[in-house]
Amino acid sequence: HDEFKEKVLELGGTPEEFFEHPELMEVLLPLLRADFKISWMFTHQFGQVKPLDCDITVLVGKDDDLKPEQIEEWKMHTRRKYTLHTFDGGHFYLNDPGEREKMFAVINKILVELVGQRISISA
Repeated sequence: HDEFKEKVLELGGTPEEFFEHPELMEVLLPLLRADFKISWMFTHQFGQVKPLDCDITVLVGKDDDLKPEQIEEWKMHTRRKYTLHTFDGGHFYLNDPGEREKMFAVINKILVELVGQRISISA
């Protein structure tokens, strides 16, 4: 429990106060553990990559603890276009209102492009 708490705090997205409310931890801690488990299983157990037939857009904080080569590994998950967007901050850059707005702009642009592709295909 303490080791998991330290890891979550180290990532920087969860305030320490979260761990001071047992009723909140009872509900949310299993979700956090499940997220970590899925991430670990995907990275360590599946091994073989089966690239998707769609574009992939990767959003990452400049100060995240990922190495550039780890970020670039997303390229192998697609047969199509790979796009990388970086934002100021660490793993939880989206907690910064300015960076969150930039992230929303990226997502909105992608969605508009996808809608445009569907319209032109069916027209």
